[in-house]
Amino acid sequence: MRLDELQRIENRYLKFILSCKIDDCSFSLTKGGDRSAYATCFAVFGLNTVGEDPLKHIDKEKLSAYLKSSLEEQKEKHGIYSKPFLQLLCFVFSVFELISLNVKDILGEYIEEFVTSIDLEHFLGSKGVDTGRPSSGNYAMFAAIVSHMSNKYRIIENDNIDKWFDYHNRNMNDFGFWCTPSRETYTQFQNGYHQYEIYDFFEKEIKNLDAAARLVLALQDPDGHFAPIPGGGGCYDYDAFSILMTAYSKSSDEKILGALEKLANAICNEQNSDGGFCESQYFRPFNFKNICKISISLLKPHLQSFPEKLKMILSLSRPQFAKISTHWSQVDRGWNESDMWDSWFRYLIIKRYYTMLGVLDRDNRALGTIGIGFYHE
Repeated sequence: MRLDELQRIENRYLKFILSCKIDDCSFSLTKGGDRSAYATCFAVFGLNTVGEDPLKHIDKEKLSAYLKSSLEEQKEKHGIYSKPFLQLLCFVFSVFELISLNVKDILGEYIEEFVTSIDLEHFLGSKGVDTGRPSSGNYAMFAAIVSHMSNKYRIIENDNIDKWFDYHNRNMNDFGFWCTPSRETYTQFQNGYHQYEIYDFFEKEIKNLDAAARLVLALQDPDGHFAPIPGGGGCYDYDAFSILMTAYSKSSDEKILGALEKLANAICNEQNSDGGFCESQYFRPFNFKNICKISISLLKPHLQSFPEKLKMILSLSRPQFAKISTHWSQVDRGWNESDMWDSWFRYLIIKRYYTMLGVLDRDNRALGTIGIGFYHE
C-alpha cells in the first residue's frame, strides 16, 4: 500500500469521525445515532491516532463534565463492579490523560472505592479469569488499570499489580491464555488479549507467547481475518493483530509478518464509502455473496475450528441478531454499518502495521496510556 493511498484512508476516516459529532463535547457511535460517552471516548482515540488534536473539535471542560456525569449514570444503573461502569471508567482514564485532565481530582473517588473494596485474587476468581469465562479478560484488565491508576496518582497505594501477575502466571495454560480445558478457540485469544495489554504495558514476559502466536495464526481465514464469521470483527481482528505484533517483536517470524500483511491489506480494502469501518461486510444481509462467504468460512482455515464456527454462525443468524446491540448506544447498528469502535480498531491495525514497515512515520500517535489501544512505538 502506497503512502498516498494510506493518507486517503486516514483522511476519509477523519471525516467519518467528524460526521458522528453531536455537539462540542459528544459523539454518536454511528452516523445519526444517539449521544454516547463510549463513542465520545472512541472519537478522542481516533482523532489522536490520525494525528489530530482532539481539543480542536471538543470543549475540554464540557467533555470532562459530560464524561463524569455519564460515569455517575452507569454507576447508579449498574454498580461499580459492572462491565459498563468499569469499561467506561478505563476509557475515560485514557481520555483524561490524552488531553491532560486531572484524573485524581475528578475520578479519584471511583478509584478509591474500587481499590479499597476488593481483594484482587477473589475478584479475579469470582469473574472466572482462571477458567476463561466470557468477559473475564475484560474484568482482569479493568482491575489492573484501576489498581495502577491508584498507585500512579497516589490515591491508595497497593500491591495489586504484583498479585495480578502472580495470579495470571500461575493460571496460564499451555497456549499462553487462560481457559480450562485448554483448546484452540477464537474466544480463548479474544478474551486473553485484554491480559496481554497489561503484560505489554508493564513489559512483562509472556512465557507461552510462541504457543499463543501459533494458535492465533492457525485461525486466520483465506481473506486474512481472525473471526469465526466471514469479514472478521473489530475485536477479533485487532486482538489477533495485537498478539501477533507482540510475538513478532520478539521473534521476527516471517509467517507472522505474512499474516499481519494479509490482515492489514484486507482492512485497507474494506473501508466503507462513508470513511468508516464496520463489524463485517460479509455476514449480513444474507444475500448470495454472503452465504457463499459463510459456507466457505465454515471449512477454513481448518476443520478443527468447525464446531465453534458453526455454533457461532447459527447463533448470530437468529432474528434477534439481525443488528448489533451493545451498551455503548441505544441505537442498534447493522453488521456492515460503520461505527466508531470498529473504525478505530481497524484503522489502528493499518496505522500500526505500516508504521512498523516504515511507510508511515513514527510520530508518537500511540495511545500511551494503560489499557486497550496501548502499544510500544
